Amino acid sequence: MAHKATASMKYGGYKFANSFKLRLRGFKEEMPSKEEIVKTWLAANTSAKTVENHRADFAALKKNLDPNDCKAFLAQPQGTRNRYRDVVCLDASRVKLKGVENDYIHANYVSTPQDENRFICTQGPTDSSCTDFWQMIWQEKAGVIIMLCNFTEKSVKKCAEYFPIGAGKSVSFGKFKINCTSRAENMKYEYFPNFCAVKIAVSNLTVCKDKEKMEVQHFHWMDWPDRGAPKGDLSAISLLLQVNRTKKPIVVHCSAGIGRTGSIVMLEYIYELFESGKDCEKLDQILAKIREQRALSIQNDLQYLYVIRVMLEFFVRTTPLTAQQVEDVKKFLADYRQLTGE
Repeated sequence: MAHKATASMKYGGYKFANSFKLRLRGFKEEMPSKEEIVKTWLAANTSAKTVENHRADFAALKKNLDPNDCKAFLAQPQGTRNRYRDVVCLDASRVKLKGVENDYIHANYVSTPQDENRFICTQGPTDSSCTDFWQMIWQEKAGVIIMLCNFTEKSVKKCAEYFPIGAGKSVSFGKFKINCTSRAENMKYEYFPNFCAVKIAVSNLTVCKDKEKMEVQHFHWMDWPDRGAPKGDLSAISLLLQVNRTKKPIVVHCSAGIGRTGSIVMLEYIYELFESGKDCEKLDQILAKIREQRALSIQNDLQYLYVIRVMLEFFVRTTPLTAQQVEDVKKFLADYRQLTGE
């Protein structure tokens, strides 16, 4: 996700002055093809499919997994390196820790259309895996972490406190010392600021090991409900645009590392296809490709519909729509809101 346009622009009746990035060569010469892609996407996902059709598509996706595909996961003692027994970690794409006796961590590389290993999708660290988590950050030189859960949700522990909260504070795990140099409780949105309402805290961390150190930016999305969906604005798109400056893998986690995490990854996947002028309307096929890398990504139909909701918001805000397209979008959103209560 990368692109930059600096002029104030007006599309589909909406005006915004903030810039947004385009990785392609020429914004003006690419716009007609973008409009065609949006036309195809809207036809496939609003006029041709209802909310219930999309729910059926999601339900039809394969969920059964072969135990031979997750041997390392099954070999770990319960309650140590795996947070949930029913959330497996695929062998083919798993991150392997270096220089340690046990190379296992519940994390998978996930590639996107424009970037190999763009993401590392992982579970929220457990009390016994915080050192492993920072070992992964260190060896992968991952300068960005996106946290989509809270430490505790509805009185249930969802993630270990693996980083310090507050400037001047620090925590240590094994050979790693993590210092917080600054923290902002509300991220300043650089893209679509008028259409982003989610509270995201940003911590700048310095990770030290022996005499070396590295800088990490930590983004904490604080109000995404477990197994649910947040408000369908452009906060997720804006966040992804900001963090994609890094060329290293972006570490994303929630509690299990599949539901909220999978939603963010799928948004990036669709956006990259759109950005590169490729078909991006076959959503069930896109999710199937992501699940080949991070099993069980997107836990339920509500999260699947949230991805569609955000892409609709993006297209409405950035592309001129016909009267019929506007009506199709309105109908879809009405059904979505009735289901979700947004």
